Amino acid sequence: MATVRRAKKPRVDVDDGAAGSQDPPVTGNGDPDLISNLPDAILTTIISLIPTDDGARTQSLCTRWRHLWRSGPLNLCDDDLYDDSLCERHADSRDLPGLVSRVLSAHRGPVRRFSLGWRCWRTSYPDLEKWLQSPALDNLQELDLWYGFTPIAMPPPAFRFSSSLRSLSLSAGGRFNSGGQIVNFPAEDVERFHFPHLKHLTIQCIDIPEAALHILLSKCSVLESLVLSQNEGSRCIRINSATLINFGVSVDREEPQAGTRLEQVVIEDAPLLERLLIRHPDEGLLVKVSGAPKLEFLGSLTYGITELELGTTIFKEMVAVNLTTVVRTVKILVVRMDPPCVDDTISLMKCFPCLQKLYILVMNLF
Repeated sequence: MATVRRAKKPRVDVDDGAAGSQDPPVTGNGDPDLISNLPDAILTTIISLIPTDDGARTQSLCTRWRHLWRSGPLNLCDDDLYDDSLCERHADSRDLPGLVSRVLSAHRGPVRRFSLGWRCWRTSYPDLEKWLQSPALDNLQELDLWYGFTPIAMPPPAFRFSSSLRSLSLSAGGRFNSGGQIVNFPAEDVERFHFPHLKHLTIQCIDIPEAALHILLSKCSVLESLVLSQNEGSRCIRINSATLINFGVSVDREEPQAGTRLEQVVIEDAPLLERLLIRHPDEGLLVKVSGAPKLEFLGSLTYGITELELGTTIFKEMVAVNLTTVVRTVKILVVRMDPPCVDDTISLMKCFPCLQKLYILVMNLF
């Protein structure tokens, strides 16, 4: 008796709502395209992690990819849209804001990261407040505003995302001009800010009063990384954080305003702090670390730090003067000496008996 078998049904793939019989997608080499077989949720996540322009180009790969960029999370960074030639062609330099507007209007999914950097001195963003108020930016997770050559006040709408932000960077100079213009922080509104999910905070070249800064830090209940660089308005920075792991502070502004120079950095209670970086301190900086039992990285020590207190160990201009206990937690030490001094280096090494790495930075060799 002959055996009767049912024929297998052909594979059916869905393409833009139209079903039909298709072979599995293949690459240009004829190999199976396994990436295209991944679920939409994974593909849109991958697209959100690549540069903005590359993410938009994935629409042209095939019909399978056509809707992914428009519906997935958007990582919008003007660095990805910027062309060096824009600074040489005055007319084209004004197209960058229009391009940002077109990306926001064309993309239907949520915006995960929004980063503007004013890369060209002719570039301005007159629609910034409008963009920040766009529903597309609801639940924004990362916000980077790097003010370059255009003096501009910090827009209040930037803080409507405080409840959803994971990362916030505000700068008025940084990569463009280290002595750049100062942007005023809206200190009058700081009481109503709350950052329950913020883990990374960078404030650079911002005029923020000392009281407002400490209130702001108290609103960041899960903060892990903090960078305060070249700011004005604070004489003393006090750190009390149960979650902070990395802390960097820089005071190397070229033309600080009179009466606002940072004089003290005090780590009162930071039980998880592992890395403390102090960059280019001015003469007369006092650093006190009393509540950082897990501190492993310390740098860069200079003669500009006139007094450093690590628990009960006291250094004055990198020389231990009250060595009642040694510092056993520090494993990596960065020292800036100009000119280098062997005796001071040996003295420092005696204070850190568990040291694994020592970096000595020399600025002027001649």
